[in-house]
Amino acid sequence: MKCSITIIFFITLNSNFIYSQTTNSHLYKVLDSLKFITRDIMKKLNIPIRSNVGKDDTLQISIYPSKFTTADYGQKMIFPYIQSKKSIDTVNRWYKEPTISISNSIDSAIKYRVGYKYYINSLSSIIHELVHYYQLSYIDESEYLQPTNQNFQQHLKQSIELEAYSTESYFYLSKFYINDLKKIMRMNVNDFEKRKALCNKANEIKFPNKKEFILK
Repeated sequence: MKCSITIIFFITLNSNFIYSQTTNSHLYKVLDSLKFITRDIMKKLNIPIRSNVGKDDTLQISIYPSKFTTADYGQKMIFPYIQSKKSIDTVNRWYKEPTISISNSIDSAIKYRVGYKYYINSLSSIIHELVHYYQLSYIDESEYLQPTNQNFQQHLKQSIELEAYSTESYFYLSKFYINDLKKIMRMNVNDFEKRKALCNKANEIKFPNKKEFILK
């Protein structure tokens, strides 16, 4: 499930077809709905949102061929660049040409809704990427830890990933395991432990034989 494993911060958009809001209106209607849902869950989980989202170019959708329900997020450029510090102002940043790339399997799941759980998993993948679009947390590409079978625990504990996975997990649990979700949200623990509990419960259900997906 690439959406839950890989995030690309700077992607080459030429290889994917960028859909306009007129050619694939069904995707943009779903995206608008998921934007609201994502921000609402992020608020409940105390995940800060960038203050300058309103300065971004319009968020686009691209589709690539894959039999898996995978997705990625990236943007062409990040602003503003502070010349005196020779670095990006990550706290006040905004994006040029932000794009969520989804597999054609996700597109089909949204368009035809074949199997409710498959449909919800597809929406969850997009929510994961929307968190990366909205979140204030930032890790430079050079410091970002890509996931492998050996380091998945460390990958997931990165702030940007734990925020995205926990939001995705909240959404998934709200659709199928609402009592488990309520129990976790009532826990008297810090934000890190609550986000970790959400991820662990969702992964325990979705990947019962993948112990490496359970955060320690």
